[in-house]
Amino acid sequence: MDNMESIKLKDAMNFYMLANNLKYITDDGFQSIADKVYGAMILATAINSEYSKVDNLGITIRMILLAAINELYHDDLKNVLKSGFMSSI
Repeated sequence: MDNMESIKLKDAMNFYMLANNLKYITDDGFQSIADKVYGAMILATAINSEYSKVDNLGITIRMILLAAINELYHDDLKNVLKSGFMSSI
């Protein structure tokens, strides 16, 4: 594996760890952030299915996840985004 591939893999794993940790964090003491993000993604999918409001639902879903991560891990997310990882998925 060359150096660029190694960096991409590291960035992907860092993003995964940020997103995965959402299931352990609650903002209301009851429902995890991951549950809320999942619910928002399902709602966006259902609304788009009925009304076809967006051309690329993947961008909307990415925005939902990134907004949640940004609230909790602003500096870590900034480093992942600067690496260019999100533009490759």
